[in-house]
Amino acid sequence: MKQLMGPLLVIAVIAAVSAGIYWAVRRLQRSFAGGVYRAVVHLAGSAATAVQPEEVGPRSVSNCTALYLPQIQKDFPGFDVDAALAAAAAHLTGRFLSGKDGVQVHQCAISAYRRERLKKTITFQLSAQYRTAGPQGPSIRQVKYSCDYTDHTGPVSSQGNCPQCGAPMESETAAKCAFCGYLFGGGAGRWAFSGEREL
Repeated sequence: MKQLMGPLLVIAVIAAVSAGIYWAVRRLQRSFAGGVYRAVVHLAGSAATAVQPEEVGPRSVSNCTALYLPQIQKDFPGFDVDAALAAAAAHLTGRFLSGKDGVQVHQCAISAYRRERLKKTITFQLSAQYRTAGPQGPSIRQVKYSCDYTDHTGPVSSQGNCPQCGAPMESETAAKCAFCGYLFGGGAGRWAFSGEREL
């Protein structure tokens, strides 16, 4: 019996100390100081999880360049992907970011490729950032844009309209659209940007 008394006494002391700590913490939580304590803990947690605009990294793009590039190069053997990506980046930054401060392009990539009967469309996505001035000081805004790069490969439609702008043709043997300058039968001027949008 005396051998059991030592461990039982240790367990009783630990239980009493634990109960005392529990009671003190509960009492502190119910008191005014506990209210302040809860407010400080809540604010600290909110500050830790709050997302500041400067902390947000670049927006991701749907980079499917490696997936679509073989098909694009099969359809257009002379297609220069680097030139097309640079042209898309220049077009989108000129369209949406001209006049903005601190513009930085993060990534430009092919996100889709669609083949239709008379036209083929490459969709580009671009992620960038620029500096804005707000009431709480300057901040960085992360943005993502998209545009279509379309090639009308077909001749004049059966209705006698230009495949790029839809204007009526002067004659069925015309080599160039009088309204938009589209060259029938291929060549320079077939590619055009359209469908610019912020994502």
